[in-house]
Amino acid sequence: MKKKIFIATLVPLLILSLTTKISPSQSNQTIIQFNQLVNNTQNSFIKQKPQVKLDYMKVMQITNWDIEISKYFVEEANNRNVSIFDEVLPIISVETHGMYDFNLIHYNSNGTYDKGIFQINNITKLDIVKILKAEGREFNSWSRMNREFNISAGMCWISFLKSKGLKNDSLFTSYNRGIYGAKKYAGRNGTYVSKYSKNVILERDKIKNRI
Repeated sequence: MKKKIFIATLVPLLILSLTTKISPSQSNQTIIQFNQLVNNTQNSFIKQKPQVKLDYMKVMQITNWDIEISKYFVEEANNRNVSIFDEVLPIISVETHGMYDFNLIHYNSNGTYDKGIFQINNITKLDIVKILKAEGREFNSWSRMNREFNISAGMCWISFLKSKGLKNDSLFTSYNRGIYGAKKYAGRNGTYVSKYSKNVILERDKIKNRI
């Protein structure tokens, strides 16, 4: 609501400043353009809220999380421009074996741990924390068992991988093996398609059928 009020009050001021420098015909055209801008912006707010609500309700249905954490999950995904149903949930489903459990811990043979719904590794966490702190993010706890941090960390990492031009099989295999590990795998096999990426795509299809 505040955004709508700000736009509505800002537009007349912009029009006033512009009409002192341009002809009446130009002024009318400018007014029309600004009115269209306001209408489009307001419509985007109207359309966005129902979609966000629909998304977090779907997330609740799939994961059985509560409403607060589902909303946070959807907001973080939207902020990171990652796909909830094509990328994030399928990865989480594979990582948690379809349980979507924030308390999961996997002990690796090299002495590291994978924790939370995104099964974030000790080493990966260090890189993620650097990115989040550089962005000015703060959490009550930086523990991977903290639900908010785990969600933000996982979204951050998927977004980071996507920024490297990775998508579909290359994205999923890189999430599983790391960027360099995935490159080595692709070099040996001539493809990024892996057992892990196949499983993620399979889960993606299942999720789409549910929604």
